[in-house]
Amino acid sequence: ISGSTRKLVLKALKQVEEREFPSLLLRIDSPGGTVGDSQEIHAAILRLREKGCQVVASFGNISASGGVYVGVAADKIVSNPGTITGSIGVILRGNNLSKLLERIGIRFETVKSGTFKDILSPDRALTSEERQLLQSLIDNSYDQFVTAVSEGRGLSKEEVCKFADGRVFTGRQAKELGLVDELGDEEHARKLAAKLAGL
Repeated sequence: ISGSTRKLVLKALKQVEEREFPSLLLRIDSPGGTVGDSQEIHAAILRLREKGCQVVASFGNISASGGVYVGVAADKIVSNPGTITGSIGVILRGNNLSKLLERIGIRFETVKSGTFKDILSPDRALTSEERQLLQSLIDNSYDQFVTAVSEGRGLSKEEVCKFADGRVFTGRQAKELGLVDELGDEEHARKLAAKLAGL
């Protein structure tokens, strides 16, 4: 889920809201994206539900990480048995190229306004203080993700943490865990959305 995807999805959700549609089939086929973009779409879906729209998420080939974050905002989730889903977690990665740069004779000269301004700089390893700061950031984002899944799926945070370690599942496995309500294709999800809205 990228910034451009977020804009398109939010615009479409706004149109659904303005036209007061009774239901929405939300087809999700995404390996994920940034936390902020996923949270904005998640919040927009919750607002739509508050106005009485029944939302059914339909997981396609892959609905992982940010795709799950968005999906758990729906009233119901339908997944193909073989959909790749899960990957509940947060990652931040940098490269330490200091030995390579040293070998080829490249050195960075850094002037910065604060201790952490060049955190994850590729020309040096993280300090223990920086590692602690980044781990705190990741842990906080992860807790927000777990909370969204917990609230959206009616599971305790403890239950979610048992499988929210970054691993992926099939749709069938996700149903056993309570991450998905029903197994079926997009047409199955469409019929469920119509039924929920009394159509």
